[in-house]
Amino acid sequence: MQNSQDTCQLLGPVSILIQLFMGTVAIVGLLIKRNHEHPRRKMIVWVYDVGKQISGALSIHFVNLGLSVLKKRRKQEIHPSYPSDDENDDGQCDWYFLNLLLDTTAGIPILWVCLALIENILSYFRVKNIESGNYFPKTKDETVTGEKTPMFSAFFKQLLVFTSGLAIMKVCVFVILN
Repeated sequence: MQNSQDTCQLLGPVSILIQLFMGTVAIVGLLIKRNHEHPRRKMIVWVYDVGKQISGALSIHFVNLGLSVLKKRRKQEIHPSYPSDDENDDGQCDWYFLNLLLDTTAGIPILWVCLALIENILSYFRVKNIESGNYFPKTKDETVTGEKTPMFSAFFKQLLVFTSGLAIMKVCVFVILN
């Protein structure tokens, strides 16, 4: 029998603190990177860019947590002899690690293809302001106007495109893992 201190708990207090610490380090890293970029983007443009990254990372993180917990519960239903949650949480951690590994390897090219397809489909239907990172209005001849205020609507459209691509990628990764 394993000591309870030797098990992995995705939703335990130490795990949550580690996840919060890692998220904070990522945001601080992005702030440091911003201070060294030339030319420096307007703060609102940087916030929009980082907002898409954070939203995508959080959504995938919570989907991976949910899938890890559900996958272990399903395994317990199929195989009643499989250890219950209070005996062993390593199955959750194994599933989470596999999800994370595939998301950051095979998932990246899948995401790239998904984003390209979504953007091509939306461009075919003449949906404006979906070009990632460009939040400024365009004229009829597709050039950026002289207006210097980024549009929230462009950010929101790009966020929807990005999260849709992530969702499709996650389905593909889930199918691969199963």
